[in-house]
Amino acid sequence: MIILDQEVPLKENLLYALQTHKLLWALLILSAVFDFITTYRFMTAGSIDLEANLIIRHLAHTLGIVVGVGIGKIMQIGAAMAFCALNREMSRGVLLIILALNCFAIVVNTIY
Repeated sequence: MIILDQEVPLKENLLYALQTHKLLWALLILSAVFDFITTYRFMTAGSIDLEANLIIRHLAHTLGIVVGVGIGKIMQIGAAMAFCALNREMSRGVLLIILALNCFAIVVNTIY
C-alpha cells in the first residue's frame, strides 16, 4: 500500500510484529481479557455512566455491557494490529503502550 508516497508493506510488517513479539501479543490479549472482566464487573456493580471511555460507554448503552465492552476490546486489538502494520520498528513500542494502558485500566477498574 502506498502511504504518503512511500510503499508500506502492511502484511509483512504485521507478520513481523506477530512473529517477533509473541510474548507482548500474548500479554496484550491477556490484559484485554482482564480489562474486559474488570470493566464488566464495575459496570454491573455500579453504572455504565462510570466508564471514562466515551466510545465504550456509548457501545455499552447501545448494545449492552457484554457486547459493548467486547467490541471495544476487539477494536483495541485491531488498532494495535493496524499500528504494527504501518511501521515495523514501532511495533514493540505500540504494543508496550497499549499493554500499559490496559494494566492501568485494570487497576482503576478494581478500585471502583
